Amino acid sequence: MEPITGGCHYFWECKNFEKKCVKCPAVIGLLQNQVKKNMRIKADFYKSSNLGLISGTKTLSKIIKRSSIWQGKKNLLTLYSGVDKKKFYPRIIYDKKFNILYRSSFNLRKGENILKKTLLKLSSDYQFKSKINFVVIGSNSINDFLQKNNFNYKYLGAPQNDKDLSNVYKQSDFFLNTSIQDGGPMMINEAIMCNLPVISFPTQLATEAINKSNGFLIKSNFSQNLSFVLKKISKLNRYQVNQMKNNINKNLFKKELDREYQFKKFFHFLKEL
Repeated sequence: MEPITGGCHYFWECKNFEKKCVKCPAVIGLLQNQVKKNMRIKADFYKSSNLGLISGTKTLSKIIKRSSIWQGKKNLLTLYSGVDKKKFYPRIIYDKKFNILYRSSFNLRKGENILKKTLLKLSSDYQFKSKINFVVIGSNSINDFLQKNNFNYKYLGAPQNDKDLSNVYKQSDFFLNTSIQDGGPMMINEAIMCNLPVISFPTQLATEAINKSNGFLIKSNFSQNLSFVLKKISKLNRYQVNQMKNNINKNLFKKELDREYQFKKFFHFLKEL
């Protein structure tokens, strides 16, 4: 969001970027002048240059058009973050238990507190605990909670490269995203390329990428409905889960995430500037 605001990368509920970022709720005192100055500098630059903007989702493109410093401009391309399908591809799993991939984070924007609240509701559910294993990457912020409440999990730390990351997807059955304010995340793209059904709250990308054929989009009552979805998954068998994964190949959105396809759109956009 920073290119179209006075400095915010995530604006949450604020809509001041539509009105030149007057009365910014994120700063006080003299910093208000700096926010307005930032907007003026960007507005003057955009006006005097043949600039194009690329956004990662259709939702973000609509938001950009509402910004006071981009209104009336046309050089805007929606380009999903491309994934290398030679590295990120599906693998069949035969284990009776299901692995749910989760990217742990201390950042409140990532919604880990909602997951903890949800799992507490399932802490006495024997079927869920015996069927579900969490594959955790990123920070270790949720590990103590999972261990204390006797949930099965494996912590893999932070993958160091695409090969390591793709191997994590290949040993997983689902990807769980609990972000409550996010343009992506990119892991949704990678998960879909690896045929992992995605369980997600309604981030920008999730609302465009997820449908009944490739995952579960939880639009409201996050903790309650996430609990319902997780319990539903625990009652599935391996054949049903593998069918869900195979169905993702039929989803047209998967083509949109192919890096080669994105390259073509990008270079065509450059020629049009």
